[in-house]
Amino acid sequence: MNRRTFISGLFVPSLLKAQTVEDSILIVNITGIKKRSGCLLIGVFDSAADMEASKFSGGDKRSIAWKVVKVKRSVASVCFIGIPNGVYSVGVIHDANNNKRLDTAFGKPIESFGISRNPYVKYKYPKWTEVSFKKTGETKVNIILKQI
Repeated sequence: MNRRTFISGLFVPSLLKAQTVEDSILIVNITGIKKRSGCLLIGVFDSAADMEASKFSGGDKRSIAWKVVKVKRSVASVCFIGIPNGVYSVGVIHDANNNKRLDTAFGKPIESFGISRNPYVKYKYPKWTEVSFKKTGETKVNIILKQI
């Protein structure tokens, strides 16, 4: 191997694009917050099984990332850093009474919640294909909180 081949071989990996901090950002914009009390539980999921098992609750050990954010206004924006490119879903619960879970009465949620891609939810949890999205680079997801 001559010297030129060796030196050019050192630079090839540097030409490949590594994921930057900007590429690892996931921004979740949340609207539809009715009460200015409690907190938002926000979870990022990378599989249908984990999402369904958690009932979309943020802070669940099945989520790959989660945050708890105090409610201050009728809108919120939350930034996750370190989320690699891939397929994900995001679940949000407005935990108005700060008990860190989605409260229900007779199986029906009594607190507001939202899921990525804002699917219609009435009697059952939506399918992964209805709520998942492909994250490539810096990605923004808009979620509208609803109450059934």
